[in-house]
Amino acid sequence: MTDAWALTGSLASHMLLPAGAALALVPAGVPDAVAAPAGCALAVAAAAIDRAGAIAGRRVVVLGAGMIGLAALAMAVEAGAASTTAVDPRAKRRRRALAFGADAALDVDARVPACDVVIDAAGGADTFVRVSGSLARGGVAVVAGARAQVPDAVVDVERLSRDGLALLGLGRPSPRHVLDAVTFLAATHAMRPWADIVSPPRGLEAVVEAVAHSGGSIARVAIAPGTPAAAAVRGAPAHRP
Repeated sequence: MTDAWALTGSLASHMLLPAGAALALVPAGVPDAVAAPAGCALAVAAAAIDRAGAIAGRRVVVLGAGMIGLAALAMAVEAGAASTTAVDPRAKRRRRALAFGADAALDVDARVPACDVVIDAAGGADTFVRVSGSLARGGVAVVAGARAQVPDAVVDVERLSRDGLALLGLGRPSPRHVLDAVTFLAATHAMRPWADIVSPPRGLEAVVEAVAHSGGSIARVAIAPGTPAAAAVRGAPAHRP
């Protein structure tokens, strides 16, 4: 190997961990399909909740009901939020958000009630700007899902100052956020249908087909490296990146 850090991808039969890599142990009672997203989407959600500050008693709005958004909603509920609202353009995702604990699920064009926290897990600039207008005094908005190709957003700086609002970026989740994600799943996985939104595990040779047919009720595709496709579909352990 000539690369400084080879075998870094999760779509492989082996992975190479650098010295000092942080590890989170998954309790035996947590199903593989539930644990698999902990190192990615759920760690991002844990970091967003952490970045927003105290959640208890506050009204939380989450933009996007993909895996990050669902995790942020569920974590906000467990943290004692006064209310949780999901905003997503797809009806299937809105229904799924309700199953994960949201008090309300709204289309992007709907009026969003006053809130104290906005977590953007969708990356849509127009929706973010409009929903941020519902922030009450002292509110905070955390951008957890923006993408480079999203158009620039126009922010009312005068209102930020007048109402004491905070607009925060997220940065990379830290190792403790991965641990928080695993701990959260271990404590609550029986209360939320996490396993229902992860596909049955498939072998590496079925990756392209599995990803091409994902979507709808499936939020993540589970891969079982080194496992023949037929055995993987029957329930071999999924890879936990």
